[in-house]
Amino acid sequence: MLSTRFRSLPVSAALLSAMALPSLADVSAAQVWESWQQSLDLAGPDFDISFGEVTEAPGVITVENLRMTSDTDEADLDISISPLVFRETGDGRVDIELPSSIPIAMIFEDPLRSSLTLTVQVTFDNETLVASGIPEAISQAFGAEAINIAIDGVTGLAEDSGIDGTATLT
Repeated sequence: MLSTRFRSLPVSAALLSAMALPSLADVSAAQVWESWQQSLDLAGPDFDISFGEVTEAPGVITVENLRMTSDTDEADLDISISPLVFRETGDGRVDIELPSSIPIAMIFEDPLRSSLTLTVQVTFDNETLVASGIPEAISQAFGAEAINIAIDGVTGLAEDSGIDGTATLT
C-alpha cells in the first residue's frame, strides 16, 4: 500500500469552489445554500451540476445527492456529496456539514487502449466548514486536521498492476 503525507494543503477548486475568506455578519442556511448554487453555476460548461431532494426545517437545509460530473474527450469525472447540511449556529453563521465520505470516480479514455477507471474516497478528520458574512458577500472558512484520500478501486489499464494507496493531507 502506498502512503503519502503532505505538509501543506492547497484547496481543491473542484471540491471547495464556493469558499472564500471569512467575514462577520448574519447569514441564514437558505442564503448560504443559494450562494453555493450560484458558485456551482460558475464551474463552467464542462461540468454538470445536479442535486436531489432539498428539505428545509427551521434553521436547517439538507441537500441530497449533490453531483458534479464532467465528460470531456480526455476524462470523465463524477463527484457525489450527500447529504450536505446547512445548519444555522444561532450567531449569524452557518455550519456546512459534509458527509463522512465523498466518492470521486475518474475515467480516463485512451482510444488506442482500454480506459482506466479510478475511484477514490475522500474523508476528513475533524472537518469544519463555516459560512459567515452578509447575503451579498458570503465567505466560508474550511479547516480539517487531515483530508484523507483512499483509492477505492482501479479497473482498466492498471487492473493487474496492484495499484493501491492512500494519501493524508495535514
